[in-house]
Amino acid sequence: EKALAAAIKKNGDFHMIFTGKLGIDGNVSATSQMLAEILAIPHVSVVNAMEYSADKFTAKREIEGGGVES
Repeated sequence: EKALAAAIKKNGDFHMIFTGKLGIDGNVSATSQMLAEILAIPHVSVVNAMEYSADKFTAKREIEGGGVES
């Protein structure tokens, strides 16, 4: 994750980073969480939908019980 964060910083400004859920070490979605911590940026996991309007991103995800959280 540190190498990935360094590569992202080297490439310059970013507005959003998408990562995958699965990895060779298990199905724990750890890369995105660790990357966000290293880069000191907000993080959300298991996103079902993204909306963009007026320079604002809204992520939606399904939560336990079938509800949707924004």
